[in-house]
Amino acid sequence: MFTLKPNEDSKDTRLKSSGQPGDRWGFRQDQLCNTGQSQTCNGNIECQPTCSNSRTSRIDDDQFYGNHETQEFKEEADLHRHYANCTKNPGHKEFINIDKFTLNHLPANHRDQDLYDLIKAMAGLTVRVNLEKTSPNRPEFWPNTTKPYPFFKGSRSGTGMIWNVEKRIDEEYFDSLPGNRRIGTLRDGLLNMFDVHTFKQTNGQVKVSDEDYESVTDDDEDYEPAANEYDGNEPVPHGDEDNDHVMNDDDDPNKEYTVCWCNKCQRSQSPSRVWWELETYTATHVVFDAIEASGTSLKLFYDRDESPKVIIDKVKVVDAKPDTDLCRLRGVTCDENVGPKLLELWQEYYDVWERVFDKYDKTRNVDRLTFIVSHPHGCPKQVSIGQWKEKQENGRQRKRFTYTTCTCPGSSGAFVHCVGFGGWWANQLVHTGCTEQSGFNYSGIGDVV
Repeated sequence: MFTLKPNEDSKDTRLKSSGQPGDRWGFRQDQLCNTGQSQTCNGNIECQPTCSNSRTSRIDDDQFYGNHETQEFKEEADLHRHYANCTKNPGHKEFINIDKFTLNHLPANHRDQDLYDLIKAMAGLTVRVNLEKTSPNRPEFWPNTTKPYPFFKGSRSGTGMIWNVEKRIDEEYFDSLPGNRRIGTLRDGLLNMFDVHTFKQTNGQVKVSDEDYESVTDDDEDYEPAANEYDGNEPVPHGDEDNDHVMNDDDDPNKEYTVCWCNKCQRSQSPSRVWWELETYTATHVVFDAIEASGTSLKLFYDRDESPKVIIDKVKVVDAKPDTDLCRLRGVTCDENVGPKLLELWQEYYDVWERVFDKYDKTRNVDRLTFIVSHPHGCPKQVSIGQWKEKQENGRQRKRFTYTTCTCPGSSGAFVHCVGFGGWWANQLVHTGCTEQSGFNYSGIGDVV
């Protein structure tokens, strides 16, 4: 287990890091185990639901929604200034640049190759979310609270993670290619390969078993189409003719296309007939509705300042719920240098996630390891590692976590990975902000088991 060392140089109850890889935590020395089986709250025992330190309790919205962590800015050059002048994490010593992240940065008892590969794959799918518009439909308060809901006047940046990648090929075009043969089902003149772990393309053939096809279509039926909400009941308005963004057929998040619908192809007389669609999860307070989505872009593979500029400039809101703070976006690219790479990363993430879940399912309430990959202050992506401290429940497997894992403005919407927890084969928790009472960071609400 982790070793706790008192911080004699500070009146704060946080503990001083030794500066060594794997010792980047933020435990509180006053949090002692209440079960009588260990001296500290991170002893090698199973935490009890009644523990006053790391406990399971009912979700209390009034405790949260303190400080959101989007990064507001006027110009791109401002972001590095915000990074240098950060007051939450001066120097950003608890963040690790993804290029420098190694196995030794993990705690000693978690230096596992699969866990390392999972973090790297997750980093490859992590994107910077840029917004230029703010919807007038944002509510005054967070649902069921008197806490003001974020409202922005200028540009802002958050984080998201690509969650699913599908390769699409126009049916007529696919049939025209020499040596290609269809095995499976076509829909509306469109060959949909769904996600790569279900549909395999080999030697010009697309194959799918009946069992796999049924499992994918069954999962699709579980999604609620465009169920945007203020408080779990009322749909979020998608705009009207009084706004600068007028809703049209292209804003339909479930619309099926027979050609690529990226901005470049929509302006072209010969749009691409092969393209990739991707789902991206972020926070609803980052991207609220279709109005804001029309001014949203995703910056991919932003690992260092000199990284090539790779932008997804066409996204739609599929689902955005203020009560859970989970937003699902649908994006598109026809770039043959980008689509296959995303497909490969998604396959890798899917495969390694299952192995990591199986390894740590039994010890998740003991170790409580939590990691986040985000774009602090809109700058290149960083890894941060810590522990979850409390999980709150709201029935039907819905949970919110607090954690010591470091975040900054710009981290809102980043995936929060509590190792050993899962939902629909993976947890869907996004970073929301920092609590005013405890100072811990907290997630939105996700379906987690």
